[in-house]
Amino acid sequence: MNALRRFSEALVSRLALAGAGRAPLSSTTGKVLAFLLILAGATWFVLRDHGLLDHARLRTTLDSLRERSQHLQTQISWYRGRNRRLEASDSFTLEEEARRLGMARSGEELYRVVLPEDTLTRREGRKE
Repeated sequence: MNALRRFSEALVSRLALAGAGRAPLSSTTGKVLAFLLILAGATWFVLRDHGLLDHARLRTTLDSLRERSQHLQTQISWYRGRNRRLEASDSFTLEEEARRLGMARSGEELYRVVLPEDTLTRREGRKE
């Protein structure tokens, strides 16, 4: 509160000096002017681009994106595990996936075709 009082007094004295040659501003007028300037500055600080309102909106968006990222990381982990099981030729997983895609019926046997370029990729340890 003391800082605000010192600021307003300094502002009043500067306004009084700026008006040299005119009638000096009354103390009340100077305080009102100082209050209006502070109010305008605070309003500008809150409402401007990248102000407090934007900050609050962006914080909400950031929280939402973090939740979405966590959800996607969980999905990626699940799909990687499923992919490892498929690559390991887990017959149960292969049959389950084939049935899900409508490619196999009960009693049918699944065969996995490995193309030469797939074999080279696996030997070299590359992922595509």
